[in-house]
Amino acid sequence: MPREHSFGVRERAESLYLKGYTQVQAAELTGVSLPTIQRWSAEAGWRDKRLARRKKMTEIDEQTLELRLGLLKEASKTLDPMLSFAVGKMEALALKMGALNETPLPDDIDDIKTAGDAAAALEEALRLKVGQMISQPEIIDLGAINDLLKTWALLDSMKKESEPGVIEGSTAAKKKSLDPETLKKIREEVYGLV
Repeated sequence: MPREHSFGVRERAESLYLKGYTQVQAAELTGVSLPTIQRWSAEAGWRDKRLARRKKMTEIDEQTLELRLGLLKEASKTLDPMLSFAVGKMEALALKMGALNETPLPDDIDDIKTAGDAAAALEEALRLKVGQMISQPEIIDLGAINDLLKTWALLDSMKKESEPGVIEGSTAAKKKSLDPETLKKIREEVYGLV
């Protein structure tokens, strides 16, 4: 007979998943079996909710950056002490938020099957890394910048290789598929997973 779980446990598992934890991690942190977590996820559409949340968070990030940039430009132009104070507070808040928003990488990496999927995953990893660097300027050094430049170059080449419009199952699509060794490398090098 399946074990009963409180609604609070189910909510916590969903919350963990929506924040970026994998289903395995949510299962471990809540003490719920992985099959139960997977069933709950399918029933409640956790994946769609996670994608919607990511989109909203990206919009918030973009609007916050625009606000910060606007305040910074205005403060440097007018030298208004109140605006300078506001810029300082916004930057301090951005640093705190960056530290609070660090979450594990999503479990979507199992969906990487083609070069296009890999390019999208790499682009997301790059976005996360740039966000981390913006919120924690102390981690920026020449090595980190060189790594970003190399990764952007790799992303550009991957995007060129993954052409849209290739019919699934065709010879061209099979050529665009990733072999298990390439998937393993992406998991290790991009996501730091073994």
